[in-house]
Amino acid sequence: MIDNPAQVHEPNLTRWPRRVQITLVFSTLSGAILLFYAFYPTQGTAMVAVVVMPVMMVGWLWGLRAGLIAGLLSAILTTLLLNMLEVQGGGWDVIGRTRSGPGTLTVILIGILTGVMSDTRRRLNLELLKRQAAEATLQHSERRFRALIERSSEAIAMRDAAGIVTYVSPSTSQILGYQGTELVGHIGIDFVHPDDREHLLARLSDVLQRPAQSITVEYRLQHRDGSWRWVEARIRNLLADADVQALVSNYSDITERKRLEQALLDSEQRLRTIVEGALLGILVH
Repeated sequence: MIDNPAQVHEPNLTRWPRRVQITLVFSTLSGAILLFYAFYPTQGTAMVAVVVMPVMMVGWLWGLRAGLIAGLLSAILTTLLLNMLEVQGGGWDVIGRTRSGPGTLTVILIGILTGVMSDTRRRLNLELLKRQAAEATLQHSERRFRALIERSSEAIAMRDAAGIVTYVSPSTSQILGYQGTELVGHIGIDFVHPDDREHLLARLSDVLQRPAQSITVEYRLQHRDGSWRWVEARIRNLLADADVQALVSNYSDITERKRLEQALLDSEQRLRTIVEGALLGILVH
């Protein structure tokens, strides 16, 4: 897997889809051979092999600049050979024309054409690899995020502006016993203890007026078995965030903590009652 799209290097031709390779190669070969047969009708396949093929190979392997240079060199060399062998008369004007039409200048155009196709192929292939790398990085991030969420002791719930639950994390089942699909689409406040609703709604109304702000609040939620669980929730207003568009709640089960706090209060109350009773007895006697 590619972790960083910036590290993608330009691929070679073999990584291109076979159909694209065949189409580009045959298009270039066919066009170049037809052009050269038209310009050098008396020379045949030997001239195609000697003049055109090297230019095409250079342009295809190294791009536009190399193809242009190869075409220029080939045109000059071909012109020299044609004049030395007296195959085409007219001296150096054979670069621009021959008796049968345009001259060796066309080889330059063939080099440019092949180079442009090669550069286009490289750009498209590199763009494809960058996209694949970006997708791989995104998938990796999503898997890491999902693993963190699933293993977290905290649960996450998302609600829209109307209070409808749009997402709950897998940890919800550990706290409330519900699977995610059982809560999505329901109004979140319906699961809050009636005695805590007014207080929670007031706090929610406050955070709705402050985008990107958060509050911490304690309240009771109904477990799937009908019991009530105390939770401590940190609620953040991300409705204005285009990627979230929700009130995001990170909450954890504090039922045991609340039970211990209540037991401590009851113990203190009993101790206070005993002490007050003892003092009253002393005063009476």
